[in-house]
Amino acid sequence: MHLLIVFHRLRQFLDALNNQIYLVLVRIATLLLNWRGQYQFLVFYKFIYTKQLILRFFRINNTVSMCFIFIYLLYSYN
Repeated sequence: MHLLIVFHRLRQFLDALNNQIYLVLVRIATLLLNWRGQYQFLVFYKFIYTKQLILRFFRINNTVSMCFIFIYLLYSYN
């Protein structure tokens, strides 16, 4: 039972960390808005918002989801 509590606390911590990373990525996208134009920013923001909904629905692993975001960033801004 004690181990379940530890895992639950760890999951809460990772979820909070994941939300902070999302906020940082949105800020980076806002800075990139100056270079790329508003359309690219809206696509990026919509991607993050949609991915958050997918994460909550399917309970996908945080690390895997962050890999998807970084791949998207590399693909979009190269």
